[in-house]
Amino acid sequence: MDRLPFPGGRTAGSEVGHVRVAVQIGNRAGGRFQPIEALVDTGATYSWVPRDVLERLAVVPEDEWPFVLADGREVRYPVAWINIRLGARAQPTIVVFGDQGSEPILGVVTLEEFRLAVDPVNHRLISVPGRLGAAVVSLSLTRSEHACHPERRRREGSALLTRAKLSGGAAYPRMASTRRVMPAKRTGVNVSPRWTVRMSA
Repeated sequence: MDRLPFPGGRTAGSEVGHVRVAVQIGNRAGGRFQPIEALVDTGATYSWVPRDVLERLAVVPEDEWPFVLADGREVRYPVAWINIRLGARAQPTIVVFGDQGSEPILGVVTLEEFRLAVDPVNHRLISVPGRLGAAVVSLSLTRSEHACHPERRRREGSALLTRAKLSGGAAYPRMASTRRVMPAKRTGVNVSPRWTVRMSA
């Protein structure tokens, strides 16, 4: 479950040296931006803006989500999409309607949307590259390897067809069909033809 700071306070031990940043927030429907100072809290999943500040910008709750506070209590708070401006960049983000008069919090989701991280030594935000999952990296390496080894690809396809022709005994399942699938459209990415075989018991 997503985490929030203490109502009116910060997540214990996660304020990374009290890094505060000046941001501007506004209604997704347009209109003026409200400047605020927010505490960066890497222990909070979402950003937290006092309800009275959001209401002055005519931001209305869109949903209500369950959260776990830093002290372990489970609560429900309304949330909404807003526009947030940090430096020269503007970005939509989800914010929690915080308690009136509480301190604004900049959470991890908003930081990642801006591709920012905390520099705890210099007490500032720094730009970082985005991260991709291991499955995407593996797929990219596989495509690159196949593109560089066309002969290996041909041998693998021939071996698969040979196995299909020899099947029919108890050692292998019977092949229902074999067909060569080509890319439907040429793009800038080198996608190799692949062999697919449907198996039936």
